[in-house]
Order: sequence, then structure tokens, then C-alpha cells
Amino acid sequence: MERDAIQAGFGSPPNSTRAKRLGMRELFDIDALALELQQTCITETSKYVRERRPVVKSFVLAYAEGLYWFVNDRDFSIRVIQKYMRVNEKDLLDNAYDFYAPRVQKIPYPTLKGIKFILDAWPRRSPGPGMWRRKALSIFCCFRNWTKADFLNSSG
Repeated sequence: MERDAIQAGFGSPPNSTRAKRLGMRELFDIDALALELQQTCITETSKYVRERRPVVKSFVLAYAEGLYWFVNDRDFSIRVIQKYMRVNEKDLLDNAYDFYAPRVQKIPYPTLKGIKFILDAWPRRSPGPGMWRRKALSIFCCFRNWTKADFLNSSG
């Protein structure tokens, strides 16, 4: 958009902040729809989960702990954003953190509404939604049991 190659696009901080700085306007705020979406979709086959349950459990707990630190340690989180987004401007980093931190769930439970949103958007001609509907609840229950760890439930 900076080089006039395209006229519009999607953006989130820090890129949307940079776009506004360049004089671009926000046309639509997806938050205004108040959709219940999954934070991040991390998927794996049932076979992998069944055969490598300790690895999957360790990953899920590490992911949840990372979210905890993101929300509860602003300075550290901004340094991480700076490193991986390769952004050095303090105002862009602050804006990105201020945008994302309130949107992060304390414990990232998959929600039934969020799963339904994904399945409803699944192309009708593709195989799979019926299979996912059956498995979604069991994955949700496993995740809920695993994340009952003290550091998650006792943290601010």
C-alpha cells in the first residue's frame, strides 16, 4: 500500500498503526462484529494426539504459560514483539501490545461458538466438517483438564 501497488488490505498492529501514520484510513473494524473466534488454530491429527499425548500436553501447557507471561509482563512482551516483528519504534510496540493484551484469553480454551464459526465457514464440498464436529468436544475436554494447572488458575 505504501507504493500504491494495492488500494486496500487487512492489517493489525503494528502494521495498521504504521499505515495510519502514512495517512491511510481504517475502513472497517472487525472487532465491531463481536464474533467469537478462536485465538489461534493449532491442529493435529487424532493419531498424533493419541500416540504422543505427553508431547501434546507439554505444548498446550507451554502455550498457555506463554499467554500468561504475555498478559502479565508488558516489558518482556514488548521486547518479544520487537524481536520477532522487527519493529523498533516505541509507539508502534506500545500500540501493538495495547491492542493484543486485552484480547488474549487467560486460559485459551477453544470455545464451542468459535469452533462452530470455523466449521460453518468450511467449504461445503470439502470432506471433514462432520468428522471435526465429533472430535471438537473431546479435544475441548482434554484441554480443559490439562489447563487446570495451579499457575494458570491462580494467576491474575
